[in-house]
Amino acid sequence: MWKAYRAFSKEKHYATLMGERKTLCIEEAFIIYVILSLFPPKAIVEIGTQYGKSTRRIIDIKNLLRLESNIVCFDIANQVKHFNPDEARLMLKDVTLTFQEDVLKTYGSGFIYFDAHPYHLIKNAVHGIIENSDWIIAMHDCGRGLCNPRMEQSKDDPNISSLTGHWERHVLAEIFGISDPLSPALEDITTTTHALKIFETPHGLAVITPKHHL
Repeated sequence: MWKAYRAFSKEKHYATLMGERKTLCIEEAFIIYVILSLFPPKAIVEIGTQYGKSTRRIIDIKNLLRLESNIVCFDIANQVKHFNPDEARLMLKDVTLTFQEDVLKTYGSGFIYFDAHPYHLIKNAVHGIIENSDWIIAMHDCGRGLCNPRMEQSKDDPNISSLTGHWERHVLAEIFGISDPLSPALEDITTTTHALKIFETPHGLAVITPKHHL
């Protein structure tokens, strides 16, 4: 599967056209390719779209696998450059307080690609996923190198970047009961309902999967 996806990725010239920094790199896109091939979703939802670089890869994976899933993207502004409206639907809305209603309940089940950094949005999304057994989530920017263990930013401050440090590992550590967000113990956890794996990709891609899929 790796050989097939690597060849496909090279044909698409992703690295040249869109780069691999601050977006899905080939290794992370491959993980999503494997997930979507093993568990074809009813819906594909992206949280945090910006220019649509990751969306472009996900759309192409969907087409490569001949999936019939609808792709819905959520962001607070339309800055899309890399896909057309007939390929994915962009919803301009902050779903921090309405994640359950606007995503989980509206679309029922499927796959979520999460690439947004506000603390409360991450926490509400992960809590919702843990409480719902029908969704798989892949979360970008969960590597130890992007985690500042002494975050000085307010949890209400949306201006989060690699310079400030990201909240993702902090939230995952809180929810999965790990005291240190930098602990390697956070990277491979199985509970009674879900499994969490943080892959050692350039940005750190975390995947939370319901145990009935394993």
